[in-house]
Amino acid sequence: MIIYSYDSTFDGLLCTIFEASLRQLRPENIIRRFQEREQQNLFQTIHVGTRPKIAGAVYTLLKERGGQEALTTAYYAFHGEFPQIDMAIFNYLEMVWKRGKEAQTLFSNESVLQTLDAQRRVSRERHMFCGILRFKDLGGIFYAPIAPEHYILPLLGNHFAHRMADQNWVIHDTGRGKALIYDQRCWYETDFHLQKSLNVPQGEKEYQKLWKTFFNSVTITSRRNKGLQKRNMPMRYWRYLTEMDDSRSEEHTSELQSLRKTTTINGDEFWLYR
Repeated sequence: MIIYSYDSTFDGLLCTIFEASLRQLRPENIIRRFQEREQQNLFQTIHVGTRPKIAGAVYTLLKERGGQEALTTAYYAFHGEFPQIDMAIFNYLEMVWKRGKEAQTLFSNESVLQTLDAQRRVSRERHMFCGILRFKDLGGIFYAPIAPEHYILPLLGNHFAHRMADQNWVIHDTGRGKALIYDQRCWYETDFHLQKSLNVPQGEKEYQKLWKTFFNSVTITSRRNKGLQKRNMPMRYWRYLTEMDDSRSEEHTSELQSLRKTTTINGDEFWLYR
């Protein structure tokens, strides 16, 4: 049984495709580097190095065969948190190479269907966060925490760099300890952890209060439908919404308390969402 291991980047996955073709050894599985310990060396593992020129060449060839849509589908699916997604993308891109644009319509192929479904789910979550992200003005820098189901940070960068080009901002994936940081020139990904709760300026607190007042004033109480609200926006997305951080919603408050663990050290409050 042959297993290919790569560095968890999309370029690394493209290099894995090249390596498998070069060796004429089709993998039974593809894993990301941090997953190697789970395999316990039971099978032959081939470690693939990432070479940007090779990745670029593979990308260009696949684009010529299947078009930009096929590569975009693979790229979005790659950021999904799904089991065996790397192997599914490998098989999908293999079909793109063999069948060209027709691969997008081979719904009877399990890997094609899995990749298209992953792309759809990731794209939908990315689109949702483009609309519901809430930034806090911390004085010279805007900070937005998120807790998405999939790793969508790299998919948000260009959107907010265009939308907030003249501001410094941080989008923080609290569950993965990653962040996008933008300095009015470019954005980049980095490891990011908050050691304690943020010191929010009084002016920002006043803006949040005004927003909650507006939100409550336009709400028609008699037409409130919590069931429909949850179907349109699951509660896992409510955690960092300013308008939902309100004591009037006992159910939401209870949900937050179940997710948050608080401790106090030397008088300072530290918290972590599980």
